[in-house]
Amino acid sequence: MKKTLFLTAFLFYFILSNAQWQVVTQDIGNGVSARTDIEIAPDGSIYIGYLSYGGGAYHGIVKKYTGSDWEMVGGSIFEMTTFWRFDLEIDSEGTLYIAYNDESSGERKMSVSKFTGSDWKLVGTQGFSAGEIQFPQMAFDNNNTPFVVYRDFANAHGATVQKFNGSDWELVGDAGFTAGGAWCTSIILDQNNVPYVAFQDWTVGQKMSVTRFVNEQWELVGTAGFSIGEAWEPDIKIDANNVLYVVYDDQGDNDNSYLKKWNESQWKMVGGGSISDNAGLDPNFVFDSENDVYVVFQDYDVSQAPASVKKLVNNNWEYLGEAGFAATNCQYTSIAIDGSGSIFIAYVEMYNGQLLIVAEYPQEITDVETQTSSNISIYPNPTKSIINIQMGDYSIHPEIIITDMTGKTIIRTDNFKIDLSGKEKGFYIVTILNKESIVRKKIVLN
Repeated sequence: MKKTLFLTAFLFYFILSNAQWQVVTQDIGNGVSARTDIEIAPDGSIYIGYLSYGGGAYHGIVKKYTGSDWEMVGGSIFEMTTFWRFDLEIDSEGTLYIAYNDESSGERKMSVSKFTGSDWKLVGTQGFSAGEIQFPQMAFDNNNTPFVVYRDFANAHGATVQKFNGSDWELVGDAGFTAGGAWCTSIILDQNNVPYVAFQDWTVGQKMSVTRFVNEQWELVGTAGFSIGEAWEPDIKIDANNVLYVVYDDQGDNDNSYLKKWNESQWKMVGGGSISDNAGLDPNFVFDSENDVYVVFQDYDVSQAPASVKKLVNNNWEYLGEAGFAATNCQYTSIAIDGSGSIFIAYVEMYNGQLLIVAEYPQEITDVETQTSSNISIYPNPTKSIINIQMGDYSIHPEIIITDMTGKTIIRTDNFKIDLSGKEKGFYIVTILNKESIVRKKIVLN
């Protein structure tokens, strides 16, 4: 009991290390790329979806990070021009899905595929929409039932939502349920399995609107068109307290990005104002385990409009690391966070041959008083089975705990040589405890 109390108290002396953005890979796509969607699975594995140009067309690609390189997940999934989009998502069991307007169906209709472990397999009927679609987005309910939303050309360009019933896709409410055209659709389901859709609403000057499906019908959440002007690239999410948030690029305010949350009566500004000051394009965001908010965007406050990330601190937006750390015009930004709190972003450097880049902002915990973590090394990392822990000149034997990215303990030992054979491939956290320090480091098992 005393040991537990000591360790709990000791943790209050920790702060985040003075991390900086680190480029993980300079050119994942090995050529001209467009669009990005970076996602992290429950086991900590990092995946990225993107468009890669070759043979006169763009092909949809998904890759997994091995800790040192990116490996193909299945084959090329679909073909599309740069105008069309996709959405990569991972359910709570770690299954990869991708929603896309399917060029091979002949009319760019809605299709969804999932990764079976060896290849991509259609989920339900190929091209299941009534006609051509645009802005496909996907989300899951608590039972991992997939839902999709899209701009529906066959139904007056309104928003349509469908869900997979186990054998095929069925409508959620009416097709094209919005009063008018709906662009840039985004979907999320709350903790009660209520679907919400954010979209650019053409009935109110292309401003931001949000709807939800309750009592078997779609209803507005607050006022229609609550942005200043035209709203682009909305990203809608629910935090751990079941509070609804949406971020978007507001052309009515010089293309600055805004984050707003729903307080059960109105949409309230988060951060006291816009995230950017002189335009911030293509914003999207994540929450960490403490419900802190991080937003990535193309930052026109910085020369050459690189990518930046800001964090909400005391209701103010502050840069995470260096402002605009990427060197050139960066488009198609996306963001994800792993179980250790490290932030990953993906972007395409438009002035550098359209290279696809992934960068990490590591947030490891170290001891403030002794700063002895530099004496500890774990190798090899990545590893295929064995890791060795070198403790420097520590005089006290530590307790070593290895957890997966969900926080589940898989090994507890005091050995400096640990065999991970038989464990699932992916990312793990090694925590080293003794009276001098507590150090936490991330490792990769290949």
